[in-house]
Amino acid sequence: MNKKFIILFLTILISFYSSLSAEVKAFFNKDCEAALIAEIGRAKKSIHVAVYSFTRFNIANALSKAKSKGVDVKILWDKTQLESSEYGSKIFEILKGGNVEVSVIDKKSKMHHKFAVIDSNTVITGSFNFTTSAAKFNDENLVVFENKKAAEKFLKAWEAIFLEHKKSGK
Repeated sequence: MNKKFIILFLTILISFYSSLSAEVKAFFNKDCEAALIAEIGRAKKSIHVAVYSFTRFNIANALSKAKSKGVDVKILWDKTQLESSEYGSKIFEILKGGNVEVSVIDKKSKMHHKFAVIDSNTVITGSFNFTTSAAKFNDENLVVFENKKAAEKFLKAWEAIFLEHKKSGK
């Protein structure tokens, strides 16, 4: 009887600790965009994005599609990059046309983040901007992992930028 209990206890304990360790997926260079779009497609409830530069129609369409499926999609986007790109206004129109909430961040320092939080659990981060240069030419990385505590920290950072933006009235 004691052996069965110990085996059962150890099995439960191992299962519990196995579930705590999240799989970390790393993508490089031309694989980054496809990985990002796949993660956007898995979203069920929410997507919070903070991105410096954005010129990829595929990513804009994936975010708009997620919104059309009922996912709450919110984006923080650096104003200097939105205005400096010939594609910025086109991407902006796709997102707005898809009812995606876009906050254009205008401050002295650059809003240089490149991250997304999906369903308050999955974190996507790395050097990958949502640009053609990043998707086709640059050496880039994208890391994807599930961790509720880390996701909470990223969401707090997202919310702090958003609140600062709202307070500034810009």
